[in-house]
Amino acid sequence: AVDISLSKLLDIILQMDKVMCTQRTTLLSSWISHARQWGSSSAEKDDLEFNARNQISLWGPKGQIKDYASKQWCGMLRSFYFPRWEFFAQQVNLALSRRQVLNSSDVDKALERLEEQWNSRRSSTFKSFPDEGPQVPSETIMDLKELQAAAA
Repeated sequence: AVDISLSKLLDIILQMDKVMCTQRTTLLSSWISHARQWGSSSAEKDDLEFNARNQISLWGPKGQIKDYASKQWCGMLRSFYFPRWEFFAQQVNLALSRRQVLNSSDVDKALERLEEQWNSRRSSTFKSFPDEGPQVPSETIMDLKELQAAAA
């Protein structure tokens, strides 16, 4: 039952990402590109991107106030939140299959590494958003209706 619920949660995250891709104002790519525009060198642009990513994820060098300024944006849901929840789901299922208690300390440390890796990525080497910009809302809604009908 837990495996099914976590699987549904992961599906919902991806569906939410698709919905958020319908608005230019909720694209992770916009946030990152606006931050990078302020830089005058590649190194400065990379620093600004790190700070932009950090502000909406860990909020501090080591996640002192995690998710303080979290955003439910296209690209953010798919590239940051989905892997976090997917990893957590894998760890829960592994603990259940072994009939062990989930080691939350180990899970937290592994999640911190995942989050720090996401913050260290740069848009020049990692695309977390659609290149074509916002999706057409009506097409997205029809796609989601089809998915829900197939899941029922």
